[in-house]
This record gives sequence, structure tokens and C-alpha cells, in this order.
Amino acid sequence: MSGGIHTGASVHPTAIVEDGARLGAGCVVHAHAIVRRHAVLGDGVVVHPFAVVGSDPQDLKFDTATESGTRVGARSVLREHVTINRAT
Repeated sequence: MSGGIHTGASVHPTAIVEDGARLGAGCVVHAHAIVRRHAVLGDGVVVHPFAVVGSDPQDLKFDTATESGTRVGARSVLREHVTINRAT
């Protein structure tokens, strides 16, 4: 996977996948989930409704210009309302 959304991925029309996010083959992003530009999802990852992947961390001293991201391994299942922030 070189970048972007793999042609075998499925994204619900109400989900948000930002430019720069990478989705592997067979990924499924359900309704109202958000995959931010700093996220890389391996093959077969399932993101359930209202999950957020790749947002800024909750560290108040975090510099948003920091080059960091979130990698989710192949065949992981992210259930409803889970949040995985990028690294500090």
C-alpha cells in the first residue's frame, strides 16, 4: 500500500477519511467514524461507528507541527467510540 485508500476498502458515506490517511485492502470504515490524515490502517482493519483514529493527543504541550502518526495493525477491530490519538 503506497498511500491513500486501497481500492478494496469500504468507507460509509457518512464517515470521514481525511486526505493523507492510508487504508489497506479490505478495510471497512463504518458510519460516522473519522480517520484523520495521520492514520495508517493495515489490511482488513474494521473501524466501527463514532471511532476516531489519528487525532492530536490530549497532551496540552503537544506541538501540532510534530511529525507523528497512528499505525493500526492488519485485521484489528476498533469498536464504537474508541479514540486512538497520534504519538507525542
